Amino acid sequence: MNSIGLKRFFIYSIIYITFCAGITILTIINTNSGIKLSISMILLSFIILIVLYTILKIGIRRSLPLAFFTTLAFNVEVALLGDAFDSTHTGGLRANLTLTHVYLIVVMWFFTDLLNKKNKKNTRLKAISKVNFEFVFFFLYFLTSVLSLYVAVNKIAAIYVLIRILFLVLLYYLLSRYRLKEAWPLFIAGIVFTVCTQLAIGIGQLITNDSIGLAVLGENQNPFRGGTEGLERGISGTLGHPGTFAIFLTLIFPILLTQLLTTKKQMEKYFIILSLIVGILAIFLSSARTSIVIVLVGSIFIILFNLWFRNRENLNTNRIFRFGLLFLFIVIIGASFIIDEIVSRFVASDFIFQILERNRIAQLALDIIFESPKNILLGVGLNNYTDIISSKGTGFIYSHPVHNFYLLLWAEAGIFNLVSFILILFFSIRKMLFIVRKGKLDLANKALGILISLMSLVFYNFTGWSNNHNQIFILFFTLIIFSNLIFNEFKNHDRKDVRQI
Repeated sequence: MNSIGLKRFFIYSIIYITFCAGITILTIINTNSGIKLSISMILLSFIILIVLYTILKIGIRRSLPLAFFTTLAFNVEVALLGDAFDSTHTGGLRANLTLTHVYLIVVMWFFTDLLNKKNKKNTRLKAISKVNFEFVFFFLYFLTSVLSLYVAVNKIAAIYVLIRILFLVLLYYLLSRYRLKEAWPLFIAGIVFTVCTQLAIGIGQLITNDSIGLAVLGENQNPFRGGTEGLERGISGTLGHPGTFAIFLTLIFPILLTQLLTTKKQMEKYFIILSLIVGILAIFLSSARTSIVIVLVGSIFIILFNLWFRNRENLNTNRIFRFGLLFLFIVIIGASFIIDEIVSRFVASDFIFQILERNRIAQLALDIIFESPKNILLGVGLNNYTDIISSKGTGFIYSHPVHNFYLLLWAEAGIFNLVSFILILFFSIRKMLFIVRKGKLDLANKALGILISLMSLVFYNFTGWSNNHNQIFILFFTLIIFSNLIFNEFKNHDRKDVRQI
């Protein structure tokens, strides 16, 4: 109690309880089943207790980012205006003005930050010192997205995404005010919690052969992949679709693996090993072929790079060989539960059909892009792709976004929007590569985890549009912010000449 004071504890508790009460009201509005409502109410009561305990234990400065990190896989949102989907806006993101739990956390974070007089004095200086290339190009990404509003047929659909970007700019400011050693342990704790929670929800979906009543947290009422049978249908947790579920876990898997290779805390090792086992099993249960391949290839690179790190610093490499065997054991254990389904998914499934179908969708997107110079430069409007193609035909390809995130960006917001997004990735990846090459073991591993995650997303974006979903895009932007925190830590302590990057 002494760490934050009784008065502040009271103020922050009122803010938190108001937030949780708001979610409870949303639950009541969005839930018709009495059993599912009871489950949601019990879960929310448990969350309130955890939140209050966390404030007491670690203080408000750390509890707010922890709340953000532990809820990255959730999507609590309520529509304020508009119809999410109709005969023209058949797919993509919602066409609503919505309020989400992330927006509420960020707003609470901002106002509690203002209440903190100690930090308030140097707010301006710290904010200015954190401006970098990624932020500049993210701002450019936002401006080009705003321009697309001019050409959008469905303005509300475009505003849905613009609001998200605005709150992420505020998140950038808030999280950048933390040092890496403050934010990183909270991030690790958050993603360990996330992995375990998502598998538990997924197993519940398999057992009940249905959703388990967590629609308020983002769970789809049909949490399985359509058109398939058995375990090939996958699980989706609270991420809406097995493909989105899998790539989300694939992005955090490298960070957990690199943390395991460097942590010296015994209890943390046990938790991370458990989460790695849980994570690989969850990815296998998703039956997402691309994610399975990416996580296995990325993990091999992590082990090889760590052998190089230790040889470079003249450290014993036996530990890495042991961890390599441990990882192999984890993969074998995870795969052994569903080996027949994995083989079927790769060999005897609709693999060729999916490739051909996605090529058709990509060709349709290119036709839209090159239909006019306006489309090339400004696109058809953010989150407006399906509004345009729905009038050109019927069937899957005329009701779903193009399964290539880069083409989707170009089609919806123009070439400059696409270029600005690529530049955000480029500068973050370039910085992480530099630190992998020059940094000491601990920092190099953190950079390696972010690097593998971002590179995984680079390749995945050619095969799907999941990066556009709230949870994935917010996680992606969180990784970008952490790449900046890692780079700042490197500049401040290793004092290398960073001008060469």
